[in-house]
Amino acid sequence: MNNHPQHIVIDGRMINATGVGRYITELVKGLVQLDTLNRYTLITLPNEDVAWLSSAANFSILKVN
Repeated sequence: MNNHPQHIVIDGRMINATGVGRYITELVKGLVQLDTLNRYTLITLPNEDVAWLSSAANFSILKVN
């Protein structure tokens, strides 16, 4: 197992869409609970509401057009 923290980027631009958006949301919620070692960046559109993610210390949000 790799004990060196990684920086993982997740494309969440469809996080509020049905189907794949639900998958992305649940994936990110699971990672918040399970992984405190790695650092994550969630890419979203400017209008995406991801305020629920603000409490995760190892997650950052990058809003892109």
